Amino acid sequence: MASNGYSLTAPGSIGLTKPYPSLPFVTPEMFGAVGDNIADDSAAIQAAIDTGYDVWFYSKFYSTGSTKITHNHDGQVFYGSGVSLTFNGTGIAFSSALNSSGIAPQNCVFHDVNIISLNAHTTGWLAWTNYGRYYNCTSQIPGSNSTGWVIYCDLATTPGSYYNNFYNCDATCKVGLIVGVINQRPVDFTPTAIGGPNANTWTGGRCSSYDLPFRIAGSGNTINDITTENVASGSYAVELDNAFSGR
Repeated sequence: MASNGYSLTAPGSIGLTKPYPSLPFVTPEMFGAVGDNIADDSAAIQAAIDTGYDVWFYSKFYSTGSTKITHNHDGQVFYGSGVSLTFNGTGIAFSSALNSSGIAPQNCVFHDVNIISLNAHTTGWLAWTNYGRYYNCTSQIPGSNSTGWVIYCDLATTPGSYYNNFYNCDATCKVGLIVGVINQRPVDFTPTAIGGPNANTWTGGRCSSYDLPFRIAGSGNTINDITTENVASGSYAVELDNAFSGR
C-alpha cells in the first residue's frame, strides 16, 4: 500500500508479459518521495521500482542517501524526464540485479536518467542487463577512484551483458577540474574469465575530464561517434574484437 492510498499488485513472475496495471505507471511520490534533494527518497524510489511497473520520475533532484538503488524486473521502463538521483555513499549508486532465478533483467528501457555520485570510490551506473536500451542517461562522478558506467558481465554461466544499446549517454568526470581528483574512468566494459560483455552498442554521447581510459572488453561491442574531451591520459582502450570510432 502506497503512502497516498494507492494499492498495487506487482507482477507475480519475472517475464516480458506484465498484467495490465490499474495505473499506466507508478511514481516515487506514490510511495512518499519528496524530491527536494534533501530528504532521503531511496526507500520510496526502491518501492516504486519493486512493483515491477514502469516508473515515471518528475524532473527533480531526488536524494538516495547512501543506498544503492536496484532493479531486476524484465521489460520495465524508466521515464526519467531529466531526473537526477543524488548518491551520497560509496560503491554503486544504481544497479541491475539478478532475479530469483539468477538471471539478469532483459528488455529494460531507461530515458533521461542522471546519476550524480558525490563521493570518491563510487560507480554511477552498473548496467547488468540484456537487450536493454539507455537513452540520454548520464553519470557524474566528482570523486577519485570512481567509474561512471560499468557494463557488467554475467558471472554465472553465460557471458553478458549482451545486446544492450546506449544512445547519447554521457560520463562527466572531474580530473583537472577539481584539485586532487585522480583515477576516474568514464566507461568500463568489465571483462571476466568467462568473457563478455558482448554485442553491445554505444552510439554518441560525451566522456569528459578523466585520466583512466574508456575500456571496451569482451567481444563484438561497437562504440560509435563518442566525443571525448579534457582527457588527462589516453582516451580509450580496446580489448579483443571490438570496434571503436570517436572524436
